[in-house]
Amino acid sequence: MRLRTLARRALRNRTHPTVAVGVGLAATQVANIATTTWLHRSLAHNAVTFDPRVVKVYDLIIRCSTGMEPNEWAAVHQQHHAHSDEAGDPHSPLMDGLATVQFNNVGEYKQAAKTEAVQRRRDLLPATPYEHVKWLSGGRGLIFGIGAAAVLLGPVNGLIVSLVHWPAYIGLSASVNSSHAFYRHETAITQGKASHLLWHFYNRFGYRNYETGEYSSNQRWLAWLTMGEGLHNNHHGKPSSPNFNHKPEELDFGWMVIRWLERRGLATVRNPPITLP
Repeated sequence: MRLRTLARRALRNRTHPTVAVGVGLAATQVANIATTTWLHRSLAHNAVTFDPRVVKVYDLIIRCSTGMEPNEWAAVHQQHHAHSDEAGDPHSPLMDGLATVQFNNVGEYKQAAKTEAVQRRRDLLPATPYEHVKWLSGGRGLIFGIGAAAVLLGPVNGLIVSLVHWPAYIGLSASVNSSHAFYRHETAITQGKASHLLWHFYNRFGYRNYETGEYSSNQRWLAWLTMGEGLHNNHHGKPSSPNFNHKPEELDFGWMVIRWLERRGLATVRNPPITLP
């Protein structure tokens, strides 16, 4: 009888499913904060450094909410900048097709991570705090994160959190990569109907502040949802800039987080922020 009661309690949901949806969406934004401020601006570009305590928190967040290896992500991103929209780019809409980048983002990331070029870049990066913790490495951190959600909220709600958070995070990340869509319309037509429709969408809502040697764009709607990552053309125009909002009307929540941490002595901005008229 006692075992049956314990089993019922373990399987019981501890909150309403709508709360689980909210937790899933919140988890996505927390993962976005860690991605843009630490993985992107710090690990990959060294535009900002963080207090070791903050790095430990960020490392844990990335591993438990995405299952990614931080240095692997940074190495793939560095490879993207070295070969943007040309042979060697891990996720170029021009080279691979816009629909492929939008809907197979994880596959392209995994494929790029195995290449010798990315492995060399990864070997040059310093180890992160939990890199050698086996139960947090190799994707096992995500299993731990899902398990924690199930324990805290109940198994069904834990599953809801996962089903809300993971597709949202992956979908938004894929949209950032897909914003490299400012190439010729004729090229988009040859990539198929799905790519053609996506090309119209990104060109309808996007714009460029910088004429660069690749086809990135700024997507304000996406910047709102990704803590500033949607201002992709700004980033490619000035890769070492710690802020992605280069004009007054642009919004970069990730930069706000960095400034908040800086005021508390937990972050050091290494390069001056960029402001365009």
